[in-house]
Amino acid sequence: MGDTFNEFYIECECGNEVLRVGRDEDDNTVYIGLYHAEFYKRQFRFWETAWERMKHAFYVLMGWDYPLFDIVIDGEQYDEFKDFVNSP
Repeated sequence: MGDTFNEFYIECECGNEVLRVGRDEDDNTVYIGLYHAEFYKRQFRFWETAWERMKHAFYVLMGWDYPLFDIVIDGEQYDEFKDFVNSP
């Protein structure tokens, strides 16, 4: 990464996930990282986790898309993100 590396963080409204988007201005490379809040991730009961894993396996076996989760952001964060992406 070069000297001109910019980062932008998008936090989900629920507080469970954070999306980190970074851009290296030297070579115009974009880096995207997703972080989970481990405390909330570990609060599921065994059967809830097992059900989600079985459902995921079924979708994979059928060749269907399976969304792991959604990130919900408000309008202000969306506008800030657009400005970040469109900045020179």
